[in-house]
Amino acid sequence: MSWAVVASVAAMSSVSAASGVWREAIVQQDAESAPATIIGTGAVADTESTLRDEIERATEAIAEAQAATTPDQAQIESLQRRLLDLNDTLAAQSRLEAFKAKSRDIEEARGLAKALLATSAEPYVNPVIPRDLDGEPFEAGLDAAMTASRVADKVLEEIDREQARRRDRRLEIRSAISETEAELLTLESQPGLGSSELVLRRKYRIRLAALEAERRYNDDSDDVLRIELRARIQIAARLDRTLDAWAARASSRRLQEAEATRVEAAAAAESQASPIARAAANENARMAVRLATVVAERDSSLGELDNQHNLLNRLKARVDSDEAKFRGRVTPEVAQLLRKRLSEFPDEQELKRRVRELKAMLADLDLDRVLLLDGLDALADPNRFALAEVKAAGLDGPNAESVVKELVEIYEARLDRYGQPLLAAVNEEIETLEMLVDVDLALAKLSGRYRELVLRETLWIRDVGAFQPGFVGRTITEVESLLRPSRWSFIIEALGEAVIQDPLTLLFGAAFPLGVFALRRRISSRVVLAGVRVARASTDRFRETLVCLLLAFLHGLAIAMPVVVLGSLLSDVRIGSDFATVVGRNLTTAGWYLLWLGTLRSMVRPDGLAERHFGWSKASMRAIRTATIPLLLMVPIGFFDRLCDSAGLGLPDAGRIFYGLLPICFAVTAFILLNPVKGLSVLSIEHNPDGRLAQAPWLPVTGVIGLLLGVGVLSVAGWYATVVLLQRVLIQSFMALVVLLIARELLLRLLACWQRAQEMILRRQEANGEDVTEQEVHLETLGEQTQGAIGFTVFVLLAVSLWFLWSPVLPALQFGEGIVLWSHSIETLVTNEDGKLGTTTMSESITLRDLGAAVFTIGFAVYAARHIPYLIGLLLLDRFRVGVGNRYAAVQILRWAIGIGGLSAGVAMLGVTWDSVQWLAAGFTVGLGFGLQEIFANFISGIIILFEQPVRV
Repeated sequence: MSWAVVASVAAMSSVSAASGVWREAIVQQDAESAPATIIGTGAVADTESTLRDEIERATEAIAEAQAATTPDQAQIESLQRRLLDLNDTLAAQSRLEAFKAKSRDIEEARGLAKALLATSAEPYVNPVIPRDLDGEPFEAGLDAAMTASRVADKVLEEIDREQARRRDRRLEIRSAISETEAELLTLESQPGLGSSELVLRRKYRIRLAALEAERRYNDDSDDVLRIELRARIQIAARLDRTLDAWAARASSRRLQEAEATRVEAAAAAESQASPIARAAANENARMAVRLATVVAERDSSLGELDNQHNLLNRLKARVDSDEAKFRGRVTPEVAQLLRKRLSEFPDEQELKRRVRELKAMLADLDLDRVLLLDGLDALADPNRFALAEVKAAGLDGPNAESVVKELVEIYEARLDRYGQPLLAAVNEEIETLEMLVDVDLALAKLSGRYRELVLRETLWIRDVGAFQPGFVGRTITEVESLLRPSRWSFIIEALGEAVIQDPLTLLFGAAFPLGVFALRRRISSRVVLAGVRVARASTDRFRETLVCLLLAFLHGLAIAMPVVVLGSLLSDVRIGSDFATVVGRNLTTAGWYLLWLGTLRSMVRPDGLAERHFGWSKASMRAIRTATIPLLLMVPIGFFDRLCDSAGLGLPDAGRIFYGLLPICFAVTAFILLNPVKGLSVLSIEHNPDGRLAQAPWLPVTGVIGLLLGVGVLSVAGWYATVVLLQRVLIQSFMALVVLLIARELLLRLLACWQRAQEMILRRQEANGEDVTEQEVHLETLGEQTQGAIGFTVFVLLAVSLWFLWSPVLPALQFGEGIVLWSHSIETLVTNEDGKLGTTTMSESITLRDLGAAVFTIGFAVYAARHIPYLIGLLLLDRFRVGVGNRYAAVQILRWAIGIGGLSAGVAMLGVTWDSVQWLAAGFTVGLGFGLQEIFANFISGIIILFEQPVRV
């Protein structure tokens, strides 16, 4: 039979059964009997039988000593230590003999492994699956192929685990040998060794010999393990190809069956004479078409799941191996290797986008399943449902009976031939997509883990390929490859295909900018009108500022929209070109940068948002507008730079050319913004002519330009990967800073509008003869506190943004993580052997980083308690027209809550939890309550007065 071919291929893997014995014995051996590490020497003269005799005599001596009339406890403890040493010596002797025996079998295992490798290298023959094979024989062949593939994968996993165990074991052996040799040296340095010391010395010597035997065995058998790994990989590949052939045949059979079902349903619908029966049969045909579609999608999803799962296993082995081999031992050559390997990992953002798409597909499939189940449940009684349909159509007599009979047959076919298979196919597709989501999420997590490893180990490593022989030739070759016309001509073809597939998106991407351009005069007039309104106190409203901000955003969006739409179309996976995908992804990134730049330039237009609403000087806005020109030139340069990096086309030598222009653009921008003649520092120098900036006006701009040009030199000199990564994070940080500064200006503008409105109210009250002195002082104090709260909030948001952007990049931000200050015990839930949850006590270390985080948290809470409540009062309480008294009460309570919460969170980071201090807090509270009754009574009374306000002056 054809499936016997699979059995024969699987049998080929059993050729190495004997060679796998030595490895399986190592993998399955008990942890206690597994040798520890190797190094050291020692002659062993004692036999196992002699050790057992000594153990027996020591046991008898302990029994006699314990049975004595007056037992000597010191003698008993000495005998017990002697017995323990003898047992340890016997265990070490057993390990020594075991590894000696295994070492004698290495040559035989090596020969079997080489024979297995030669067998696995033979030409592969595709399995012959007869076309008429069906039913149980076909299922048996498919099951045999799946079983053989799973067995091969398990063998590879065992070999991987054995290699990882040996890597860890080598470190353990090295440490154990050092400790044992130190203990042996200390023991032998003592004069006049007694019988107990001689037993202990023998134990140390045999232990060293056992460790040395294990080390030698591992070193001598490593090549056998590698040979078998190569053979097993080839065998697994052959079995996977065999399984793919059977799976393709099974998929073809399923598709043929689904197509046959569809044709049958369509023919049945055409043969119906009654309109009611024809409509019901058409529904069956629709379900048959849906069944064929779901079957095809399921087979495609199964193939993708298999590929992703194989990729996950391969990359997981790569991550574990590289972490064990290269952590803390990275050279420039290793850094180059790790960076190259990082480019082989899938993009995290792309995987997350794929997961979102799969979840949307799962939601649609789940809805289809619910509707299908509802329809099948309604057909539980086909005869009753047919009678109801006929009655609803108004048929009666003999025609009605024949129609009912036809409908019953159609409904029964819907249940058995179309509905149930479709439901099963939908369920299988849902399960497949759910597994695919899990695998993609695991891949994204694995990619992030490897990226962190590469960043941590290679961030400051120089590229050895810079300025080496052949550098110029490689650069020219890479530039020619980048600018090759065939690459870019395909982009035009891809755009044409994208227009055919999604014309509405491209139409919107072109129509929106044209619409904004057509309305530019009206937009400009509206911005000018808003500036006129905010200049007058009677018409000054914050919504005018929001309108101008929205118009500026629309202006930036009109610039960025074509680029973003073009990038999204090119990055569509349906186009099927890696180059188009890379170009599209980088165009999308450039589009977001253009959105930020266009919005900023629109804000600093004359008589615009920055001048009329934020009060910026004309000189500052003129400098910012000029600085946007070199920033705009950075868009195409940065686009080509990102095309050349490892995440794109992998052309680092060509990327250095484009990146070398970026620091020049940055330097020009810095000169425009920071020069003391027409830059942003002019006003500061004029307001403080005796300040440090006025004494050395060119020092800041010179320092920044020198730093930027130095960064460019470093990138060309070999630190290209490091500088590019830091430069991109720096740009993101600068963009975040500008956004937060605009948010600060908006909050200050909101505060100014509120103060202006309150001033008008006070002036009217003053005109009516009321004394508003106290209210003016309160308004001024509240304004100052709110300004402080706004500044603090912006500062905290900026700090959080910078930490979020830089912490994955700079290992220096992990400072203090490994410095343990103290430890404390915590209780946690664990699963017992019987599967039940129980509590256990664990030790948790408090590091210097935890102490710094606690100090920062407490400081943040103290400062936030002083300022944040007033900001919340400005944004929320004023909207609900809360009175002065209630506002003060709410602010005070919120201040206490923030302070207490921040203090609790800070001390919790240091291991001081509520469980450890609750009794102390309770006793302290009771003591204060009894000792300071009047103070506590006044405190509670004050809280009541804050809210109820029974007294008014």
